[in-house]
Amino acid sequence: MANGPAWHDRFAGLENKNADPDSFVPKDQMAQYLVDYADLVKAPIREGVEVLEATRLSGKGGFLVETTQGEIEATRIVAATRAFQHPVIPPIVPETAKVNQIHSFHYKNPSQLPDGAVMVVDAGSTGTQIADELNLAGRKVFLSVAPRGRSPRCYRGRDNVWWLGGCLDWPVSPLSPLYAIHCALTRTPWDTDAPDQSITLDECLVAYTSGGAYADFTENHRGALDVGFAADLVLIDGDLDGLATDSAAATIALTLCDGRITHSDINGNL
Repeated sequence: MANGPAWHDRFAGLENKNADPDSFVPKDQMAQYLVDYADLVKAPIREGVEVLEATRLSGKGGFLVETTQGEIEATRIVAATRAFQHPVIPPIVPETAKVNQIHSFHYKNPSQLPDGAVMVVDAGSTGTQIADELNLAGRKVFLSVAPRGRSPRCYRGRDNVWWLGGCLDWPVSPLSPLYAIHCALTRTPWDTDAPDQSITLDECLVAYTSGGAYADFTENHRGALDVGFAADLVLIDGDLDGLATDSAAATIALTLCDGRITHSDINGNL
């Protein structure tokens, strides 16, 4: 994301130099920031490489990625193609109409457009910025928007992304999986005609073990106690069935991750 204030649109460990925290960083400066961060973390970036195919690796998890510069094995892949990589103009205006249409994907500056008034169809950041640029260039501009409201850029002295990113449930909701299991077991419909969304204890345990591994594409070596699988283990102290009535009925006594103890409430030897 690179359309928020400088304090928000940044990576951990690197602030945007010479930018006021509440300012909106220009594109060239943001591009340089990405270069600086890549240098900081020594990211092995490869430019101009096309991914041709990605297939799951059988038996050990991960993927084999075939590219125009050879094969790469990866534990995880991120398909960052976005949702709008293929510009589409809805067929509202007939092709026979004498109307020049251009998608924002191909727009560069006002000089691309023929003389006359311009209608911009977009209520998002791109559309409003293009409309503003055309207006400043002396063009007569009509901005077509949908009948929906927009949140204010600033509310009670803070940018709206502060409210979106800093005031959700996560700072106040416990992150304990056992508490989450308690909530899943005791969940009740919010209204009389709403469906029952509670799940069983077995379904909870599957979600946190084999189900979680499946969602992470690592079910071939995680999520189960089996030969050759990662040594991930959680030792529970208490009564899991009791979580249906009491969120404190069980606690996590020990956590192993890849064979290493990452959490322990056990005194003495195992």
